[in-house]
Amino acid sequence: MGTIKAFIETTIFNRYFEEHREYNLETQRFFHSVATQIILPYTSVYVIDEIVNAPQLKKEKMLELIKKHDVVILNKSDDIIELADIYVKSGLIPPKFRFDAIHIASSTIHNMDCIISLNFQHINKIHVKNALGPINTILGYSTPTICTPGEVIYE
Repeated sequence: MGTIKAFIETTIFNRYFEEHREYNLETQRFFHSVATQIILPYTSVYVIDEIVNAPQLKKEKMLELIKKHDVVILNKSDDIIELADIYVKSGLIPPKFRFDAIHIASSTIHNMDCIISLNFQHINKIHVKNALGPINTILGYSTPTICTPGEVIYE
């Protein structure tokens, strides 16, 4: 069993602190796996941009969680924006939710093994999972597996 390079999008940092919501426990267990170095955690400046718009207390908690688990923050790039625009133009992600396309593009450009998401509207969705691979293959990219936190936890 090797380590997994996991891109963590915004919903995961949120859910960690939402104790009475579905997936909270598996999100906390996911971060335990991060702490044991089974999972190498990554996020992006784009995710941080979303987090800084959260209410003050929640923002502070999420940023502390990122710091506590040494989550690597990936930089912005023109390649990410160009790929996200392709995802939108292809119909993979609706234009109104371009930021979700940017998260997928960030994980693709940085060659992540997976993107951990609880965004079941625009990221962790069968349509996206089925269409992402062919688009990325045509463009010469590997495709990260889109999954929930529980799908990458080793027991």
